[in-house]
Amino acid sequence: MQSIKGFKYLYKRRSTFYFRFKLPQHLTSSELRFCLRTQNLTKAVIIWDQLQPFVKQLKHLVSISETLENHQIQQYFERIKSSMLKQLQMEHIDQLIAKREKNYNSGSHTVNALADKTCISEFDDNFINQAVNIFNVENSEELAIKLSESTQSLKSTEEKSSFVESMASLIKGMTHMMSADEDSEFNAPRPRLSNEQVELQARNLLEENDYEVNPHSIAFKTLKSKLRTSIALQQEIFESVISEDSITERELSSLVMKKPEQVIVEPISPPEQKHNTPLFSEVYKEFLDIKINKGNLSEKMQKDYERKLIVWNALSDDKPISAYTRRDIGAFIDRCFELPKMNIAPYNKMTWEKRLNIDVPEDHLAAPKSAEHIYKWLQGIFSYAKKDQIGYISRSPCSIKRNFKSGKRGVFSDQELKIFLEAADGETRR
Repeated sequence: MQSIKGFKYLYKRRSTFYFRFKLPQHLTSSELRFCLRTQNLTKAVIIWDQLQPFVKQLKHLVSISETLENHQIQQYFERIKSSMLKQLQMEHIDQLIAKREKNYNSGSHTVNALADKTCISEFDDNFINQAVNIFNVENSEELAIKLSESTQSLKSTEEKSSFVESMASLIKGMTHMMSADEDSEFNAPRPRLSNEQVELQARNLLEENDYEVNPHSIAFKTLKSKLRTSIALQQEIFESVISEDSITERELSSLVMKKPEQVIVEPISPPEQKHNTPLFSEVYKEFLDIKINKGNLSEKMQKDYERKLIVWNALSDDKPISAYTRRDIGAFIDRCFELPKMNIAPYNKMTWEKRLNIDVPEDHLAAPKSAEHIYKWLQGIFSYAKKDQIGYISRSPCSIKRNFKSGKRGVFSDQELKIFLEAADGETRR
């Protein structure tokens, strides 16, 4: 599959666009993939944009997966997947029909305005041959294909305009003939769409609006029934416009000009777990008391613990001890790698707020060993919370992997990268 540059998770395969989200191996599936049912990039991007809230949910599920049981992960995953595929429900039907009907009146007037030919002698031979070819079909699907082929074969704007005007005139003339037949004493009933034709239109309507098609569902059968009535109403509106029966047109249009009620489908996200455990700050007090009273923690170490606690409080939120994840610990330790040395100016005279917000040069960064000491301090606190006799947590989030031998940083510092980018930008402008 070919990835679409600039649109993450959007792929193309054999001219058709797909959504594809790769999942970590420990989750329920290796990836989530489904067809967007379009070969048009613009439409694919619109659908892609609508899926972004669900992408956030999938990312959130990945981030909390280590705190959930396998059956919970499966349950949340299926709920997100189901919401993305948009299952047709009864409450969606009226919205879909109303969306389809809203242009009935305008479309009828457009055809009426473009129809400038009043008799068959005004059509040129080329259009007559095209029309014969287009209408020589067995079903509406073939008609749509031939009509599309004919319009695509037209190259100049003049050819396209002439074709559209001639087709509008033909449709208007055929409508007049059908109306005249119905008014006569030998009138024939208006042709009724077959069940297959209605089902095809129902499928097209669902696919255009990114709903899953399930022809055996009650909702789909209900949609077909309402769609048949809507198509008949469309024909009556069109006939009233062509015959300039303004009263009938207004009466019929009032039935379809209502603004469709928007059905808002709330995005489904894994519910937040309830954490009935003490806050980190409360657990830390217990931990420190035990260390001092039973572990004989020296005053020097107590001051060292106090400095580490200042860093933790500055970079982390105080929340229930069971609410912390590996991601929280990893983000905190990564930030510790960016701290400056505390024994050199000007950092030794700064407040912690300034130290955390200043751009520190590479040679002024604290040794990775400092981050390792803070990590070991954290491990001790969470190990205490995990003890059998304490039982605040069942497993510690301090199970991340970091390279404390050398700083986990890039080859170049941020300042160096900035210089390179400015230089490259200057080269481009020359």
